Amino acid sequence: MEWGLVIYDEVQKLPSRENRKTIFSLKSHCELGLTATLVKEDDTIEDLNYLIGPKLYEENWLDLVNLGFLARAQCFEVRLQMHPKFQKPYEQVRDRKKERKFYFRNPEKFYALQFLIEFHKRRGDKIIVFTEDIFSGEEYRKHLDIPFIYGKVPPDERTKILKSFAKKPEFHTLMLSRVGNEAIDLPAANVLIQISFMFGSRMEEAQRMGRILRPKENMKGRFNAFFYTLVTLGTEEMEDVEQRQRFLIDQGYSYQIVAKLPYMTQPEKFGDYVRKMKRPEEVNDYLERVMRDIELSNRERRREVDDDSGFSDFDDGPDNTTMATMAMPHTGDRYTYFEDRS
Repeated sequence: MEWGLVIYDEVQKLPSRENRKTIFSLKSHCELGLTATLVKEDDTIEDLNYLIGPKLYEENWLDLVNLGFLARAQCFEVRLQMHPKFQKPYEQVRDRKKERKFYFRNPEKFYALQFLIEFHKRRGDKIIVFTEDIFSGEEYRKHLDIPFIYGKVPPDERTKILKSFAKKPEFHTLMLSRVGNEAIDLPAANVLIQISFMFGSRMEEAQRMGRILRPKENMKGRFNAFFYTLVTLGTEEMEDVEQRQRFLIDQGYSYQIVAKLPYMTQPEKFGDYVRKMKRPEEVNDYLERVMRDIELSNRERRREVDDDSGFSDFDDGPDNTTMATMAMPHTGDRYTYFEDRS
């Protein structure tokens, strides 16, 4: 059978080894590819020129914002020190997989996450938290009593959670693993917090941003959506973050790089926003659980061939940051940040 027109959505995935078989098995007079993120971390994206054809049209994201088709998002990169209890064990490892477990699970990220959730909850916002690390996701789920959707959660339970998030005002926060990068419709969400992510993937960064870009009822303010990335200073995570941001910067976005969150500088005003895992014994217990998980992972790796799923390291780019000041969204309080003016 020969089709008149075949339309490929998420066309950036077509060059993969399995997906490209589709185009050779379907006969048609014309093929059309659609995507909001025409980007991949390898050279196969160029194969679209002969698989589908050249790019015919591209709309800039900020133009769509100005036309009212997308929410107006403000982007923050929150830079955090490694927790003192985690610094020495982190420095002693010489394996990137182990290093990632330490900076993904940095307790300072948990403190920042608590503050941001509490801050936006009091504003009545709907919050999505993304984690690449299932271990820390389970830890935060138990401490903060928020639902966590990842690979092992059954479809029926996922549907129930997503419906509650969409319809119940008191259901303010939802945590997702990479299963939430696409094919999940959460129009009410207007805040996204990344606590860990898949290396320097520009496509994942853009996909996650897309989760909060559905037009909002309040389209009159300067910003009505907020995108946060939590990153541990002095780690390879910094390089990954810079790579990830390039696609959105090319679309006209800039990242305000936050050096201090309000709970750090004004504990008398915001101290009650951060309550979990503050006592030294709690941090020690958490570190022990992290170390046990790393040892368990090492045993599993010795039993089977470990696979990085094709991910690789990415080159970093120039540092284009300048000092500035920042006000928390819709407040008059100002804090120090570095603004990327790329």
